[in-house]
Amino acid sequence: ATKPRGLQNYLSLISQRAKIQGFILGASFDYASRYPEAIKELSAGLIDGSIKRKFHIIDGGIEQAPKSLPLLFSGGNTGKLYAVFMIDTFSECWG
Repeated sequence: ATKPRGLQNYLSLISQRAKIQGFILGASFDYASRYPEAIKELSAGLIDGSIKRKFHIIDGGIEQAPKSLPLLFSGGNTGKLYAVFMIDTFSECWG
């Protein structure tokens, strides 16, 4: 199976002042009455390991954060993408 291609030339969106907006798939509110059933089933799958979550973590602070944006559009990330920022002390943030 081939990997889906991500959005191309997304950096030009900034200069063209374009807008990207999300949408809801499948009119999920039509099934709101079944949400408790879905939560129960999905929770059981996460607990027993039949459903696996994937995280792609960019570590290394603010210096490494710019690496994360292109991954969103190239298909380079697997799962939920996180950029991790850590401040050890209050004084590092506010001097």
